Amino acid sequence: MKKLFVFLLFVSLSGSVLSWSGEGHILIVDLAVENLSPAKARELETIARQLERSFDTDRRLYLLNTYRNASDLAKISIFPDRIRGASLGELFEQRGLAIPLPLAQYANADTSQWHYTNQPYFSGASEAPQCNIASDTNVVSVLPPLMESYKLAEDDMSRAILLAFIIHFVSDTHQPLHTISRVDQFCEHDLGGNAFCATQRGFGDRCDMNLHALWDGAVGLFDRFDTYDTLHQVFAGRNADPDLAEELDTDRWLRESYQHARFIYTLREDQNPDDIYIADGQHIAFTQIVLAADRLGKILEEL
Repeated sequence: MKKLFVFLLFVSLSGSVLSWSGEGHILIVDLAVENLSPAKARELETIARQLERSFDTDRRLYLLNTYRNASDLAKISIFPDRIRGASLGELFEQRGLAIPLPLAQYANADTSQWHYTNQPYFSGASEAPQCNIASDTNVVSVLPPLMESYKLAEDDMSRAILLAFIIHFVSDTHQPLHTISRVDQFCEHDLGGNAFCATQRGFGDRCDMNLHALWDGAVGLFDRFDTYDTLHQVFAGRNADPDLAEELDTDRWLRESYQHARFIYTLREDQNPDDIYIADGQHIAFTQIVLAADRLGKILEEL
């Protein structure tokens, strides 16, 4: 196993962030594909092309020009973020397909809540309140019916849609702020860091970076690279601890994310992260990305 590494240089947190919902998702899936057997990789690439070809022309050209060397499977990983407002039934009906039976209960609901769950984290000095802030339908609960539906699917377009959700949500569960949310003594929470300002406020009390967005961007790590190819080169060939990579229990994944909460919330609200926070945060993000890719590869090999 090659040793994980991460550059510890300070990077600017201003400007655009290559988010976990874009480059991060594509990177994780690309790394996972590299771990697949050639036969499985060819099978999944063929399926993924069915969905990719249904994208509008501008989207296809954007993906081609920005991620020219990325796998087709990686390119469809961003699909779930683009259709959050559509109901699951609509996604299948628009393509003349029947919604898979294991997902029938979700037919009339959109998929916006599928991208996260909320484990309450209390950082106060008093006794922690007993808070239940997680939705019954969340990023962990939908994975089993999605995988069951994939195995039952009889056409490649249905498989491609389900595959896009599976690869996206395995990645989401490894971004800690998709699974934890800080609470106060009244169980009010910060929406997975979306309501936590992670920089000094500007004119008119404007906040240019919330905590969730900071971690979506791997705490500034993605900002160092001008192209996707250079970003990919830094991660290529890196592997997680073999024992951790074999752990496919999503409850274990949630516990791992929760363990990162103490560090994540050492950042003071309305303050810029210092060099140490950035360096340590990027190390955690790097490790989570590699771990997500290794675990995803094992899941895909068995689909």
